[in-house]
Amino acid sequence: MVRELLEAVARIRPLIQEHAEGAEANRQLSSVVYDAMHQANLFAMLAPKAYGGLELHPVEAMMVWEEVARIDSAAAWNLVMNQAISAYAAWLPAEGAREIFRNVPATTAGALNRPGAATRVNGGSRITGQVPFGSG
Repeated sequence: MVRELLEAVARIRPLIQEHAEGAEANRQLSSVVYDAMHQANLFAMLAPKAYGGLELHPVEAMMVWEEVARIDSAAAWNLVMNQAISAYAAWLPAEGAREIFRNVPATTAGALNRPGAATRVNGGSRITGQVPFGSG
C-alpha cells in the first residue's frame, strides 16, 4: 500500500510544485492540490479500516508525508494535520465516527481548543466564539 501511495505522490508532484508558491502567498493549500491528494487516497492513510480508511502504521504514513514534504512542506503539513484528526476516531463513540467517515476518505481539520461553539444551520455549521487557530 505504501508503494502505491508513494507512486500517487510521484504522479501529483508536478501539480504540487506548480501550486506551492501560490499556496504560500495565499496562506492556504490550493484546492487543486487538495483535490489531487484526496483523489490519490492520501487522506485515508490513518483513517480506521472499519470506516473505509487504510489504517496504516504511523511509520508507513510518515514515509508518505516525508515524500510530500520533499515537494512542498505546507502541503505535507495540511496532510499530516488532517491525518492527526482522523486518527482520533478510535476514541469516538461509533455513531460519531460513522458520521465523520460517511464519505470516505474523510478529510477533517480542527484544533484542540475549547473557546468556540458549533450549531447546526441549513447547509452546515455555524462556528461562534473565539477560535484562534484551526490547522488543515
